[in-house]
Amino acid sequence: MAHGAVRFLFGVIEALVLAILLAAAVLAWRLSQGPIALDGLAPYIANAFSGVARDLNFQIDRAQ
Repeated sequence: MAHGAVRFLFGVIEALVLAILLAAAVLAWRLSQGPIALDGLAPYIANAFSGVARDLNFQIDRAQ
């Protein structure tokens, strides 16, 4: 019984490692094409920086 559970656990770990490697390869390929536009995240990034120093106001036009 335990042998089957261990084999299943190793299968799950193997699948996770392969998925992470595949995701890293796709991300590396996409980044080789040029920068990824993250304009939707610009307000969140500006709010994060504004939260550090209350007397400063950050505004980000484009995020790549």
